[in-house]
Amino acid sequence: MKLLFKSNNYSFYAQIFNPLAINAVKKILPLEVPVLVLCERICFSIPTTNIAGEEDKNLKIKEGDLFWDIQKKYLCISLCSNSSFINDPVFKGVKIGKILSSIDELQQLKEGVKASISLFEEKNVSGNRILSQEEIDILIKQLLKEK
Repeated sequence: MKLLFKSNNYSFYAQIFNPLAINAVKKILPLEVPVLVLCERICFSIPTTNIAGEEDKNLKIKEGDLFWDIQKKYLCISLCSNSSFINDPVFKGVKIGKILSSIDELQQLKEGVKASISLFEEKNVSGNRILSQEEIDILIKQLLKEK
């Protein structure tokens, strides 16, 4: 599932891979929230308890990774690999996807600016919506049941 982030004259996309996050995010979007610029990451405060399940104790964050900060309830984007906040003993997170834009462009986002976050549905050249992998899996299961 893809997300579209828009702020002022800037927009970028992210891909979510975590199935729990996909289901949770679909229920709360679209949103408009302020941009938070924290230590080596850009975050968005999300009004929900948890979108991605249990903490990943072996979490490895790379530049451009999209992750859920469990304690702060932030959807975050890492601005660098081997971020120092990962080593903070109170940090608890789960990687849920990655951004599909350049980090250099993301660093232009300013603290406090409003950003809208919405689902992005791709359309092919005929104008028809492209199915997500999750939707394809559901259709296959339905077809197999009918046999």
